[in-house]
Formats: sequence, C-alpha cells, structure tokens
Amino acid sequence: MRGVRADGRDLVIPREYVSHGFRERAEGLATELLGPRLEPDRADRAVNQERFTELDRDLVARARSNEIAMSALPDDGVGAARLVRRLNRLEELGLAEAARSGVWRLDAALEDKLTRLGDRRTRERATARILAQEQRGLEPDRRRELEAAHSSQRVTGRLVGFERLGDEARGPQLIGVEGIDGRFWTARVAGPEDLRGLAGVERGAIVEIERAAPRLKASDRTIWEIAQENDLTYSASLHRQARPTDRENYIEMHQRRLEALRREGIVSRERDGTFLLPEDYPAQVMLREGRADAKAQG
Repeated sequence: MRGVRADGRDLVIPREYVSHGFRERAEGLATELLGPRLEPDRADRAVNQERFTELDRDLVARARSNEIAMSALPDDGVGAARLVRRLNRLEELGLAEAARSGVWRLDAALEDKLTRLGDRRTRERATARILAQEQRGLEPDRRRELEAAHSSQRVTGRLVGFERLGDEARGPQLIGVEGIDGRFWTARVAGPEDLRGLAGVERGAIVEIERAAPRLKASDRTIWEIAQENDLTYSASLHRQARPTDRENYIEMHQRRLEALRREGIVSRERDGTFLLPEDYPAQVMLREGRADAKAQG
C-alpha cells in the first residue's frame, strides 16, 4: 500500500478497521467463496482419545461376541470412516485387532481398560498442573501414589498444591506433597470437603497425609439397604420405589457410584441397567475405598 489515494491525498484508515475490519472482510469473502466455516467435530476429536468415548460405545453396540464386521458400520461414509479410524487407534492401544478380512476383534474388557486409561491420563495431567506451579516437570522416577502404597503409609512433607480431577467442581481432587523421603507423593481424595484439614494452609507448609480408615459412605449404605430388599440388586427404578422422595440427580449419583465400583470388579451390571451386588458388598467397598485423609501440621 502506498499510503495515498488515487487523487494523491493521504490515505487514512480508522484504527478499528485496521484492528478488526480487514479480518472480518476476509472472513466474509472466504464464506462467499468456500461456504460457512465448520466448527471442529467433537466426534472427530474423539477418534484419538485415550478414554472410553461415544465412538467406542457405538462399536460395542454393533459388535457381536466382541467382533465387528465392516458391513455392520453405518453406510453414510463419514460415520463409517470415523469408526474405522477409531478401530485403528484402538489397535495402537492394543485394544483391537484385525481378526480376519473385514472383521475386527475388540478387547473383551474394552470399556474398563479405556476407563482406567482415561483416569490415569487425567491424574497425570493434574499432577503436571501441580508441578507446573513450581515450574517443574513430571519427574516420573520420583512420583509415588499414596493409594498404591501400604495401607499404613504416611507421608510428611511440603505441600506443593492440589488440583481438581476431571470436570466436576465437587468431584475428586489430587493433592501433591514433596515428601521428606525424597519422593513426590500424590493422593486422590473424593472431593473438596476432604481437604478441609488444609483449610487456610498455604502452599509450602509442612503437612502429613495418610490413608483414611475405610468406612461405608452414605451412598453405599443407601445402595446396600435397597439391594437387601431386592435380592441384592439395585436399579434406578428400585431406588424410586424404595425412596420416592429422592430427587433424580441424587439417584443418578448412586448409579455413578455403582458404575465406578463395577469398573473395580465389585459389582456387575445387567443389560437393563440393574446392578448385582455381592453378599459382602459393604466389606468389599471398605476394603477398596483407599481414600486419603489430609491434615496439616504446624
């Protein structure tokens, strides 16, 4: 641009047009020539996810005896191509394989393994955010998980920080402590209320964390009481019959709890959504609880 008009006068362009007008005009021209801009498709992003996705749910629904034929895929082209890409990704993860021409075999525990993998990745990201507060890397050789340690393990050290696990504000949290034993310890707690022992404690303070004594949660007590009245089975409909005043979101919370325990192998689930509980459900739940209790020292 020469900076002058055709008649020789100075060309003056408003600052706002320089900042935004050129971009908006270019977007308008691109839309005229190429059509509307498409937002990234969430299903396309799910192709490479290391967790259980809606694509996996679709594959499982289309499979027969853990095998899925290419002829069982949708015939819309885009959907089929997306599922094939997901199958290739699952093969990379060791969770699917080409059984024979035109047929894939899915891992029998696909949902459980992907759910566990997703939980592990979520924890790794939360750990990275905690360490990033001190501009540190992940340090895999020094990292330890309190839940995987001996039940009597106690950790004393400097509080590095804590981060939320997942997207729920009231969901589980991860606490990070630089132990005096030279290891960096993380501990998963069920929710923000379990960090009440750290209320007002600043990052850098000396704290002690330990595994809490197993106890039966209120939700587990409710599940067990309903199941005992129904041949050790639990479902949303049975819950409504037994506790008609309970709200739907409260019932859904119990279902999510059982789904998590199903992944741990404590309960099983029928196709209609009914959960089957073992006779020693309370004992198994308390044995597997393994939550951490954090408390501050001076």
